[in-house]
Formats: sequence, structure tokens, C-alpha cells
Amino acid sequence: MKSQAEATGCSVVTLNKDGGNDLFYEYFTQRGFAPRGENIVLDLPSSQMNDYDLSIIPTENDKLSFWELFFLREHGFDIEDRFCRFDSADKSIVIDRESGSCTFSAGISVSANRDFILHDAHSLSQIHICRELLKMGITEDIEIIFPETKVTETTPDVLAGKWGIFLSRGRRKV
Repeated sequence: MKSQAEATGCSVVTLNKDGGNDLFYEYFTQRGFAPRGENIVLDLPSSQMNDYDLSIIPTENDKLSFWELFFLREHGFDIEDRFCRFDSADKSIVIDRESGSCTFSAGISVSANRDFILHDAHSLSQIHICRELLKMGITEDIEIIFPETKVTETTPDVLAGKWGIFLSRGRRKV
């Protein structure tokens, strides 16, 4: 466990004490663990996180959260110091880590010609849809539609050519 934690850049291993007995505590105490609150903890101060994982740890300048950066990385975006970027053929999606502002190549537009800021699960889902469409090689124009600019309930969240893609709004009362 210790060698795997060090290899993956963990700086601490935490075990919950619930359900443990004296033999359990003694075993881990002999291996360097120490009580800390409701847990027993092994500090690994010399462990270094690899660059791949370090790239998704937000800095004080980032507007994007760890979960947004992790999601983007795991869905094919290149995570750089200032930008997160997805390229497919001649189209791209670029997200500024400091502002959350998204820019799109020709063929991807945003309703009402407004800035698209990645700021919640809905906007992250719209980015994910666009990435999937690009990955599939869709050649039709893609339009991202803001919830507040929808004309009716049948206005989609993303329009690709004649195809509308809708995001769930949660359960509705019937």
C-alpha cells in the first residue's frame, strides 16, 4: 500500500478506525501510521505527484475546479498551464483555466452571440456534447443554446444540423 501510494504521488494514506481492533491498530502503528482524529494516518512527505496528475490541481489563478479539470482531462482534453484544449480534425474547443471562458473554432456557435463560461454541470455537459459530436466527425454546424435563451420547452440544449440534443432538468411533476 505504501509503495503504491508513493508511486502515484500521494502525500498521505488515511485509514478509518471504524471497525478496527487493537491488533489492527498495532499492525499499522508498527508500520508508521499515527492516530489523527477518527483516523490513523501515514504521512509520505517525500512523495511527488506526477505531472499528469499535477496538471488538474487548481492553482490560485484557476476558476475551474478540480472536478472540472479532472472531467475534461478524462474526456480527451489536453490540460495545459493556462488552457484546456480539445482538437478534432479542423475543429477545436479551448477553455481558459483562469476565466472558464470557452472559445470554439468555426462551425461551433453559441446562442445570442454571448461568451460561454464553463461554470456548472449544465455548461460542462454542453461542452461534453460538443466534444462527442466532434469526436464522431459531425460536419454540420453545432450551436450551444443557453437555457435562458430557449424559446420553448422543445428548444434543445445543443443543436447539430437538424438534430436537437436535450439535457435532463431533473424529474418533473406530472
